[in-house]
Amino acid sequence: MPKTALARQKASQPIGFRAQSIIIDGRGHLIGRLAAIVAKTILQGHNIVVVRCEGLNISGSFYRNK
Repeated sequence: MPKTALARQKASQPIGFRAQSIIIDGRGHLIGRLAAIVAKTILQGHNIVVVRCEGLNISGSFYRNK
């Protein structure tokens, strides 16, 4: 059975990423605001990859209770 053009296109893409993947640099962003943006974008059907998460800023009660 010959492969269709769609099957060949899916096989050539890297594993774990689709054409709609969005990469966000997390360095310097507030953790809660970035989480809200990521949640809204995921609900729209996109894939999100956040890199450099160790540079996220933590503030407010979450930081005080730490």
